[in-house]
Amino acid sequence: MRKNDDKSTKWVLVFLALVLVTILAAALLSSVRSKEEMLSLRAEIDQQRVTILDYEDLLAEKEEQLAVHKELLGIFQRQSSNAAYDFSQIRQMVSQATQTVEDLKKLEESDGELLAKYSKVYFLNEHYYPENLTYLPNDLLISERNQQIKKEVLPFLTDMLAAMRSDGLSPRIVSAFRSFDYQGELKNSNVVTYGTSVASQFVADQGYSEHQLGTTVDIANPDTGAEMLGFDITEEYQWLLDNAYKYGFILSYPEDNSYYAFEPWHWRFVGIALATELNSKGKYFYDMLQRDINTYRINMFDTTQ
Repeated sequence: MRKNDDKSTKWVLVFLALVLVTILAAALLSSVRSKEEMLSLRAEIDQQRVTILDYEDLLAEKEEQLAVHKELLGIFQRQSSNAAYDFSQIRQMVSQATQTVEDLKKLEESDGELLAKYSKVYFLNEHYYPENLTYLPNDLLISERNQQIKKEVLPFLTDMLAAMRSDGLSPRIVSAFRSFDYQGELKNSNVVTYGTSVASQFVADQGYSEHQLGTTVDIANPDTGAEMLGFDITEEYQWLLDNAYKYGFILSYPEDNSYYAFEPWHWRFVGIALATELNSKGKYFYDMLQRDINTYRINMFDTTQ
């Protein structure tokens, strides 16, 4: 509405100017006595009329330019809106790319051995020694002291054992980290006692033990003792079957596995996400492809799924 009012006002001004010029011309003409003065005044009037008409054309041109500018402004605003939308997409892409770079860096810096499938599959050499080992509290141990585990795993383990104790159970750690050399000594000792064939069914060779990772524990209770015999019929074992995944632990060697004899006491930390995935699908760690397992390594120590 305001646009039309402004336009009408402009045309009224032009019309009034023309009228004013005409009136002035008539007044001047009536007072002119010489022909030369009359011609001069008429020429001046014509010039003024031309000037006014030029202003009229200029006004029309300005209005046209104004309309063009308004249209350009509208286009610019629409483009700005699209640009803002595109910029939002770009920011999202940049954010995703940044996250990818951070994940790759985190993956590169993480220990590539922690989720590898050992147990006669991959070899962990004598030079491997897990970082950030820490001693387990003595009240968690069944007999042997100075047991160690990766510092990142300890909170998950202590939370799990605390939950078991709150349910009236008495879990104890029999064994945790074992070095390459210690594993060799253990294997040789069992070979002497049981023979190579029998010992190989329940004791890993050097470089093939999950214990060397510092993420694996053998769990028993005071009744079974360090020998761990009969642990599969204890309430502690049943509790672990039902709940260990919530704390990131999995049973490495269930019944009828392809690597060692059934070891109900042997629990390996793989992270809550992977443990939960295995539990929900009823899968076994060594049944998964290594490349699928590796995708969980970045968030292995996250406290949520």
